[in-house]
Order: sequence, then structure tokens, then C-alpha cells
Amino acid sequence: MTESRRFKNQIVIKGYNEGVTGSAIRCIVERSFYDKFRFLVDFGFYQGAEYEELSYNDTINPSKLDAVFLTHNHFDHAGALPLLAKKGYKNKIYTSIPTSELLGIAYDDSLSIFAERIKEKSKGAKMIYNSGDVRKTLDLTKPMRYQKTINLAENLTAILFENQHLVGASIVLVRSKVYDTQEVNILFTGDYNNKNSFLENIELPEWVYKLKNLTIVTEATYGDTNSCDIKHVWADNVTRACMDEKSILLLCFAQGRFQEMLYQIKCLQEQGKIPSDYLILADGKSGIQYSFSYAQNKKLGISSEMKNFFPSKIEFVNNKNRQALLHTHEKKIIVSTSGMGNFGPARTYIPEMLPLKNSVIHFSGYTAEGTLGRKLQELECGESISISGITIPKRAEIYNTSEFSSHAKADELIAFIKKFSNVRSVLVTHGEPKTKEKFAKRVVKETSVNKVGVLGNGYSYRIGPYGIIKSIQD
Repeated sequence: MTESRRFKNQIVIKGYNEGVTGSAIRCIVERSFYDKFRFLVDFGFYQGAEYEELSYNDTINPSKLDAVFLTHNHFDHAGALPLLAKKGYKNKIYTSIPTSELLGIAYDDSLSIFAERIKEKSKGAKMIYNSGDVRKTLDLTKPMRYQKTINLAENLTAILFENQHLVGASIVLVRSKVYDTQEVNILFTGDYNNKNSFLENIELPEWVYKLKNLTIVTEATYGDTNSCDIKHVWADNVTRACMDEKSILLLCFAQGRFQEMLYQIKCLQEQGKIPSDYLILADGKSGIQYSFSYAQNKKLGISSEMKNFFPSKIEFVNNKNRQALLHTHEKKIIVSTSGMGNFGPARTYIPEMLPLKNSVIHFSGYTAEGTLGRKLQELECGESISISGITIPKRAEIYNTSEFSSHAKADELIAFIKKFSNVRSVLVTHGEPKTKEKFAKRVVKETSVNKVGVLGNGYSYRIGPYGIIKSIQD
């Protein structure tokens, strides 16, 4: 038997998250019975009522991981990584330079969330990891320039490419070649978008689109929604509320959406749609820290014209001045974390504003099932809800919009897949189960790819040069 016949070139891929949150994709590169390289793409927290006690996946063994890739800095992708360090992981965590610059803010926020849950005696609340585990994680992080080859093992490489989903977000390409076997290429989109207000629009290099033997692992958060389905209502809602002299609470995620909200307020001010007597409050320690990083840190790659995105008449809120600013008689627009309403200053503002008819509470993106944000949207006007043990009636106007979502919609994902000339198979991840199934069918129908699988449904997939070889029940 020749040497090459003893070798294979296959990658086994398993997705742990059934839905949108708790991202974790485990991969095993198999070259022979003895030659295996194991890596993880993201390790985040679950969010939503069904995960109140089990906030992360506890089945991943860090001693069996040779590398970790972090696609971006959101809680559901990066939040659980310190658990790996806590349990003894000692290898590198590869991520982009901008993400590495911002990661410390994210983990400080996680520690604050743990402490807040313990203080409120939330079910299953505990310090899942501590500041020492965070320090170990940051020490293991290896910042990488975009488009620079990472040598993982002999003939096994990875490259990070810029992704418009978030400042610092990456698309990860892994390439494996063994002797005279054909190359296997796996492209992980992470959370993907094709536009971002704060970044220059950068395409992938042309050679990536022409790669042979390519399998794409794509997100499908909005896999059942086309871009034309999105209603742009935010500006009208805010403008109308200002005309009615109402106070407005804008709830958003600390990185990305928080800064976008501030920029959009600035735009409305310049258009004369927000009266000059409205006070703008920015609240949420991590949201404010990210905002000043966007404005000042040159390593983040923020486009020069977006450095000054702060609106006029803005006040930055902290624990000392929050109550005084909240109860001032001035009309106000409050930009606050958290995006789903469960944590941070949102837990102060929502109980204060929910029972007031002259208030608007506006969510700006996805709210998971069971979160306070989802409950408020489903609650009828006049009905009551218990928040921190206090029963509060809903009289404020409640809105949500997905127009600022940093996820590509189904038609945009299909267009992205079609840019590649040699896609052998597609694996769908990061979406509600029915949404992933629907998008998988659409991929088969609208592209030339006929080998399509869904991650997080109890199956792993063995990938070879010609795409999916077989599915393996876990």
C-alpha cells in the first residue's frame, strides 16, 4: 500500500447550538487514524428562558482542542470562552486584531451580568468564571491581521477575512491538504453581513470565490426573511414620539447597535426631526466603553468619516447620576443596554417607563423567546407583568425593528453563496430550527449546491473534497 493510500483528508463538523444563541462548532480534521487536529469555532452563552440554568454547553472537553477561532465579540459567540481556560485549555484562541482590542470590555460585562443575576437571586445564578479566568483567556488570545495565513499544522492553514457583521468580525477559512489527496476547504461565515455603517465595504479576494472543493458553513438567523420584507419604521417611530413630546427608551446590544443608535439619533438631529430641547442619555458601561473605543482606537479600522458619530446634547450615565437624570423634567431619549432588556440599566428604565402613557420603549433587534424584551412585545396594553418581583402594568408604547440587524437576510445569503464557483456543500447553523430547515431547502432550490445539511439537529457531518460524505447521528 502506498503512503498516500494510508491517508485521508476529511473534516467532521458538529454544531452544538440548536437555535440562534450559544454558538459553538467543533471540527476534527482527520488525516489518518493517528493524525487528527481538533478545533472550535466560537463558544458562546445561550440566551432565553429555556436556558435559564444551563447557560453554556458543558460537553466540550478543552483538553481535546488544539485551537479555537473566535469570529466576533458578541456574548453568544465569545461569552463562554473563559470556561475553557478555567478548565485547563492552554492553546491559542485566534481572532482579529479589532476583536482582541475589544474583548476585555465584553468579559467585564459578562462578570457584571453574573453578579447582577446573583444579586437578583435569579434561578441558577452563579459566578460561572472569574476575573482570573478572563485574564487567562486574554493571554491565550492571538490577534491576527486579516488575510494573513495561520499555520495550524503541516498543510493545515487558516485565514481570517473581514466581515461586515460587526467591527472586528471575521469569516474563517480553513484549508487542509494531505500528500496527493485533494484539498478540502471549509469557509465559516460566522454571523455574516454585507454592510456596516462604521466600516468600508470590503469584498473577499477573488481567489477565495474560485476555491475548489469548498464547503460553506453559513448562519441563517434570518433564513426565512428577505431584505425586502424588512420594514423601516424606527425613524418614523422616534420622530412621531418626539412630536408627541414623549420620552423614548432605545434598547440595544452594547457593541454595534449601541453605536448605530447614537449615529442615527445624530442624523435625525441634523434633519431637524429631534427637537433641540431633547436630552440624549447614553447608559450602559460596556456600551459607552465600546463607543469611545470606536471613536479613538485606530486599530479597529473604523472609517474616518464615522469617527464622530456622537449626537449633540449627549450625557453619559453611570450609577451615580442615573436616578437624577431619569427623573429630570427634560424630555429625553435614552440609549441603553441590554438589547433584550434582561440585564444592565434596562432593568432600571423599563419598570420606570412601562406604566407611563407618555413613554416609548423601542427594541432594535432580535429578542429571544423568554427574554423580558419578547415578553413585553407579546403583552397586551393594560396587562401587567412581574419584573424583579414587582407587578407593573403596560401602558407605554412598545416597538421593535429588525432594520438595524447586523445579519444578512435570506436573499443576501443566497447571493453570497452564488459568488463562489465551486461550492460542494453547505451546512446551515445559527437559526431557529424551522428557519434553518427552510433556508437549507432554499439553498438547494436556488443554487447549484445539492449537498446541504443542518447543524444543531443531532447530527455531525463528515466533509471530504466533494463536500458532505455522510451525516453521523450524535
